[in-house]
Amino acid sequence: MVQVFLIFGVWDNYPAIFGGKWGGVERKAVRGLCWGAGLLGGLVGYKGVSKEYMPVGLGEGRKGK
Repeated sequence: MVQVFLIFGVWDNYPAIFGGKWGGVERKAVRGLCWGAGLLGGLVGYKGVSKEYMPVGLGEGRKGK
């Protein structure tokens, strides 16, 4: 679960844990959870992105253009 929330945080794509009923409070709680999971995941060596599984060119931005 830690790695799943780490991925959510890295890709800036947060789940609606409470069904979106709580609005801003839910957003802050979920982002806090993802931030905490990212911190914990980083300490144990998890990554949100692995280059070997990414398509070529994705995530490189517009370097040199």
